[in-house]
Amino acid sequence: MLTDPLSVLRQLPPGSAIYCREIISERWEIAWLIREETKRISELGSNPAIEFRAGLCGRDGVMLIPVLVRVGPETQENIYETWINAYQNGDGLKYLMDLSLQDRIVVHFHGDNCRLERSLVVSNQLREFITKVIGLVKEAAPWSMSAFDSAREKLYMKYPDVLSLYDALNNPLLPL
Repeated sequence: MLTDPLSVLRQLPPGSAIYCREIISERWEIAWLIREETKRISELGSNPAIEFRAGLCGRDGVMLIPVLVRVGPETQENIYETWINAYQNGDGLKYLMDLSLQDRIVVHFHGDNCRLERSLVVSNQLREFITKVIGLVKEAAPWSMSAFDSAREKLYMKYPDVLSLYDALNNPLLPL
């Protein structure tokens, strides 16, 4: 099983994203790693708009937390999909706790051959939402990874592409 974030990212095609815990400025923070073609990264310009959208959806005893990252204009190819599983490998709550405390989010762009091309920093647009989610997750019974995957597949039936999910997450209180 691959656990090193860069090893995982190397296995993914361009257009993919993952999140990870890393030490930034001497403390643990959650950062997003985006795998993209080097040419597309260079076309972003010096200061592209970066927006995070997240939601919470309870399905079959599982709390799904989709977190989408848009870089640039609102088009499907500019939206990157990630999912936080609060009970992943027994330490998913650490990710949520870190994210609820940090003031910023670092987004690393990895291009061809998974080489780090650039890193951008944005304010933590998820902080308030994640703080609310932590309380709800702590009240829930733990779930398995297979239950998480199954619940996510059911949500994909309602939102078959990343743009439809992104539009639904415009209001994180909207029931998914």
